[in-house]
Amino acid sequence: MQPPGLLERVRQRSFGVDVHLSGWALPFTIFAAFVFEAVYLHLLGRARFLRGWTSRSIALVLAASLLSVAAAESSATYFFGDPLNEVLGLPMNHWLNAPWIVLHAAAVGVLYWKAGGAHS
Repeated sequence: MQPPGLLERVRQRSFGVDVHLSGWALPFTIFAAFVFEAVYLHLLGRARFLRGWTSRSIALVLAASLLSVAAAESSATYFFGDPLNEVLGLPMNHWLNAPWIVLHAAAVGVLYWKAGGAHS
């Protein structure tokens, strides 16, 4: 029996979620996550969700933080590609990347609306 090849070893270790950031994708992800988080905190404050540090406000900040990082990393994957996928000839996994970007856009839209839009 022949040992598994590189592609098979990668598939065996992975359960479908991989993050590969290299080159400009890493600073882009960090910068975008900070910008996204700043937008969330600003809109959460304007929408009056952050009145003191309650369990609810802490949960909202943590959720916004997770969504900021996930949307930033997924955006970097679309902008810069995934070097490992390119080497292995694997397609982009839209089912793992697109939902974070869509959820981010929806969350910003809802918070913007809840905060009163540009008129507040």
